[in-house]
Amino acid sequence: MLRGRGSRRRLALVAGALAVLATTACEPLPTTLPPSNVIKSGAVLASGTSLASPSGRFKLVMQGDGNLVERSPSGRSLWTTKTPGNAGAKLVMRSDGVLLVQTTAGKTVWSTPTSGVRGATANFGDDGNFVVKGTAGQPVWANGMSAAPATRAPISERHTSPQQVTLTKMYEGLVATTPYYNAYGNCTVGYGHLIRLGACTSADKAKKWDADALFAADVVEHENRLKSSLGSVPVTQREFDTLWDYVFGHGSITAKTSPKMYAAMSASPPRYVDVPPILRENGDTLLRGLCYRRYDEADVFTGGFYDRNATSACS
Repeated sequence: MLRGRGSRRRLALVAGALAVLATTACEPLPTTLPPSNVIKSGAVLASGTSLASPSGRFKLVMQGDGNLVERSPSGRSLWTTKTPGNAGAKLVMRSDGVLLVQTTAGKTVWSTPTSGVRGATANFGDDGNFVVKGTAGQPVWANGMSAAPATRAPISERHTSPQQVTLTKMYEGLVATTPYYNAYGNCTVGYGHLIRLGACTSADKAKKWDADALFAADVVEHENRLKSSLGSVPVTQREFDTLWDYVFGHGSITAKTSPKMYAAMSASPPRYVDVPPILRENGDTLLRGLCYRRYDEADVFTGGFYDRNATSACS
């Protein structure tokens, strides 16, 4: 008798549980919790929630006051959208490619200049860099955060940081997998990879190029060019990255190709303070994009973020 009542009770509990499952199975999955370390197109980081880098080292917190803040393992603020005073605001990855902080009234108080990159995602890496990427994986915006220490080591021992790779890719831009002509009329493909000086051949145009593989090879090539001329010079990671990006666009840093830069960096001791003015002077050309890039390089060299923020300096 007791056994029978217990069996009926268990059956009733199981039936109740199945009813709950049947109800919840029809409910849509929440879109306010982003998967892993990526905020996909159309998703939201709600007020009071956070996004962690893959290892959990860094956190991106959508604070209750409306301020989006990146925090270090110790909780220190590393980067912010500077949008406090907007209680309940959320971070939205719009389908048109714009990442924005939106108030409860629907007002945008911060956004990225990425309109038109449809299907973009926001990616939070273990290097601390928060990056908006297009569907082909090309970076179109980054907060440029880096926790690299400001210690110096010989150029020969350095390698280009992921942050600089991202910034350089943003400046070069991804132009599909077929050749195009750069500003100087030279046959180019992918992220500014030079195929040849002058016109593209029919074979160049017919070939399908791997932009990421070409860029990876270009990274190594320009590292080697920098190391061949200034290998023993001690630099921080930011200083190395700046010089590497300069070489990426300029070809080399030698007494012949870049006398002022070479003189400053090969001096004993190196004249580090001379480099930012040299960069800005080099960017003072009719090519506004180059001007922006040189001013951003100068900012990175002196410890700034790996981001594109020099638009007012070249107006």
